[in-house]
Amino acid sequence: MDRNLNRRVETMCPILDAGLRRYLREAVLDAYLKDTGNTWFLDADGEYVKAPASSTVFIAQDYLLDQPPPAGAFDAIESSEVATPDAAATAEGNAHPPSYRS
Repeated sequence: MDRNLNRRVETMCPILDAGLRRYLREAVLDAYLKDTGNTWFLDADGEYVKAPASSTVFIAQDYLLDQPPPAGAFDAIESSEVATPDAAATAEGNAHPPSYRS
């Protein structure tokens, strides 16, 4: 199985809202840990092998698309408490936030 490790960018950020953090941990992460439909294992030789077929197939992405997040899970995203790059730059006295594009 070809892995896209050279052509992608991954980022991390803190999840400050407790409700959103709980939703991500209890719903999203648990769903992906239970996924049996798209499971691959890395063997001792460094090769990925498809997991044996299971009698019960659970696909995390399908499950999450069918399950709406609980009410209020994304309240912090819509509130003024969420810092934006422009707000952070203004708070630091910079008129223009730094550009990270090259």
